[in-house]
Amino acid sequence: MQISLRKIKTSGWQDRLVFENQRKILRREVGTCWQLVVQQADRVFYGDAAVVQYAGRCGRATDNITLEDFGVTKMEGVLNSLFKQGLDFDDPRQAATLIEAGLSEINGLNITAMMYGVSQLLIQQYSADSKQEIPNYVLDLYQVQGTAANSNTIEILSQTDNTNLAIVEDMYKRGAHILPHANFCTADIAGLDLEHVRKYLASIVQILQAQQATKDTTLHLDLYGVIGDVCHMNKERVLNILLELEALATPFYRLQIESPVICDSQEEQYQYMQILSHELKKQGSKVQLIIDEWCNSLDDIKQAVTMKVADLAQIKVPDLGSLFNSIEAILFCQKMGTKTYLGGTSNETMHSADISYLSTIPFKPDQILAKPGMDPAVAIPFCQHKIQQCSDLLKTSQQGRLETSSIAQTV
Repeated sequence: MQISLRKIKTSGWQDRLVFENQRKILRREVGTCWQLVVQQADRVFYGDAAVVQYAGRCGRATDNITLEDFGVTKMEGVLNSLFKQGLDFDDPRQAATLIEAGLSEINGLNITAMMYGVSQLLIQQYSADSKQEIPNYVLDLYQVQGTAANSNTIEILSQTDNTNLAIVEDMYKRGAHILPHANFCTADIAGLDLEHVRKYLASIVQILQAQQATKDTTLHLDLYGVIGDVCHMNKERVLNILLELEALATPFYRLQIESPVICDSQEEQYQYMQILSHELKKQGSKVQLIIDEWCNSLDDIKQAVTMKVADLAQIKVPDLGSLFNSIEAILFCQKMGTKTYLGGTSNETMHSADISYLSTIPFKPDQILAKPGMDPAVAIPFCQHKIQQCSDLLKTSQQGRLETSSIAQTV
């Protein structure tokens, strides 16, 4: 077995929020990630280590993988040594734990990004060794009885940039259930008293009405804390703005808001969101809040869900590192009765999207981000294809088991 590394540019980008003269400024850079390549006998597996947007903020890992600083050749040696030890385990989760512990000893390394790529390799390798397709393998690994997922059980969320209204119609026609995400990440982009957000929301409603979109269509806005910025974190004002946005949307469609506020610490974030969720329900609001910032790891998600800080927990797979963490987050949320939004980042590759879909769709998250990138012409059909592929593989597997069982009963 031999592991090699190569740096690749992605179709997405990395956004960085920085503060200049006490103002939040957006900087956009071309997205890159590192591809891990495993060559073993006549098999080759790939794993793409992607860094999320806004990395380094709100408890997230640093905004780079720093392999150049550590040395690519040296990293290849570390990974080869760790993988050889990890493959002694029968369970890939144990291998992932061992590899992550080894990588954690390297200062400055973005562990979550690397483990995202590592876990893609492990899932491919172990499922191939078991002679199972990935969806069947992961369900057996977690001893979960799989049922064929389809577009009726998983809603697809499509995302675009905040300025692109023309693409909303295309999103809907291609089959997005939830749209358009948007990126109102600074007060300048959102406008005074969120005037740009209000106009944008009203325009989306008009576009969807012209398409005779059904009422179960959901409007999704990621506000990156700008409501809190504009309102100086005044809870009453934040609440009023959320209700005003709901009034624009919900006579026609459902509304969900991601990160209406971003606090200075995780404790403050959870407490603020908890109060906000409670007050919205108290006033009869049906706006669905999504927790993202300060909710990055499996433990973070468990804490947020236990505290009931939001209606949906975003499980941003590259943020959680190992794909096994994302699977366990889905299962925990389902156990606690909290809806799940399985996210990602625009800085992903087709391959990372492929393996992450095959590994997580079988567990049926409520919502799933269409990826890679922000082009619905690419992302939505690919997501639909992966949902259908998982469904077909599980149906075939279940049919085979039924036939085997029937034969056994007649013998």
